[in-house]
Amino acid sequence: MSDLSSDSCRPPAVVGYLTVIEDAEHGFFGGYLVLNAALRPLEFHCTAPVQPTRAQEILYGPTLREYVFGEQIGGALLAKARAKADLVLVETEEALAAQRESDAPLAWLRKEESPGERRMITASPHRPERAAVAEAFVTQHPGLDLMEPFERIRLAIAEARRAAA
Repeated sequence: MSDLSSDSCRPPAVVGYLTVIEDAEHGFFGGYLVLNAALRPLEFHCTAPVQPTRAQEILYGPTLREYVFGEQIGGALLAKARAKADLVLVETEEALAAQRESDAPLAWLRKEESPGERRMITASPHRPERAAVAEAFVTQHPGLDLMEPFERIRLAIAEARRAAA
């Protein structure tokens, strides 16, 4: 267990949730929800659909999703946010590529096989203080469904798409 008294391990006060939704017809939609320590919204942004071109599919090959999720969508959303997060959680490994665009540590929050079990994988494994920030956040919210804000993003994007139609 981490020592939460040190600055590098202090639970984050502002947490960002970044996700990308794939739509067969329109491409990829990104959403970024910034929450306070009580998991209440401070800010929300979403993207217009991003549809990679055939040339991008060919040139990026197996790294296309990492490029779209991390650089095109994640980077744009993180740059647009006024509230700066202490930690950014993502739900796909490809979105960890947005770490290049963020001063805050990124961590992939994924569920394990056992019900209720969570695992964090940080984008900067060579920076242990970044992993400690993510661990402190999970410790701060022991009984809370930390995946739930991703569902809020999906619903907000769906609502924005309906309103635009």
